[in-house]
Amino acid sequence: MKRTLLLSIFFLMVAVQSAMAYQETSRLQIRSFDNAPIVVVMDGIKYGPFSNRHKLTNLAGGIHRMQVIAQYSSPYRMFPMTQTIYDGQVNVDCGFLTDLVINRGAYQVVDQVALYGYQPVVTGPIVCGTKPAPVPVQPIGPQPMCDAAFNDLMQVISSKSFESTKLTIARQVIAQNYFTSFQVKQLMCLFTFESSRLEIAKFAYPYVLDQNRYFVVNDAFTFESSIYELNQFLYS
Repeated sequence: MKRTLLLSIFFLMVAVQSAMAYQETSRLQIRSFDNAPIVVVMDGIKYGPFSNRHKLTNLAGGIHRMQVIAQYSSPYRMFPMTQTIYDGQVNVDCGFLTDLVINRGAYQVVDQVALYGYQPVVTGPIVCGTKPAPVPVQPIGPQPMCDAAFNDLMQVISSKSFESTKLTIARQVIAQNYFTSFQVKQLMCLFTFESSRLEIAKFAYPYVLDQNRYFVVNDAFTFESSIYELNQFLYS
């Protein structure tokens, strides 16, 4: 009888410890909105190699620093191009598997599943194993193409002989990223013909984050008529 009681207490303690251990960890499942291969850097620890989806386990609940780097291939490049698509904070809920999608500098929670039969508690002190009121996390918002990726783009465009090929590559990449006004000016200077520079200036404007400084692109034009035509386009 005494032995049975001791065994019961032992197994009860193991079960309690296991449950506490389960509630102390959380998981994240991360992917990009376009399913591009990514690596994740969480609190300075890199999770790789590049994969369409990363699952991080044994995370403590709370605010973490997260960076997500995507890899993009192009028929015009010998090697894939990498781009940071998120760099900021992420709020990890205790005891949950949270599915995140990264899209243009922000993340979105698309699904959340309780682990180990865990049920959230929304009142009382905030401790791991309960689900407190969500902590607001401000997304850092859209970011311009990073210097490394932009330099790669400049090299690729510069290596092409035909103006039409340069325009095709530029339009393809501009449509998938954000830029600064100065970056657009640099791109325009890669083209020989004034008409090509004007086309890039018009096409890139919706993807520029500092549109109030777009006047800097005027330095890339040779003729004042191009400045006038761009101005008419922007305010028409």
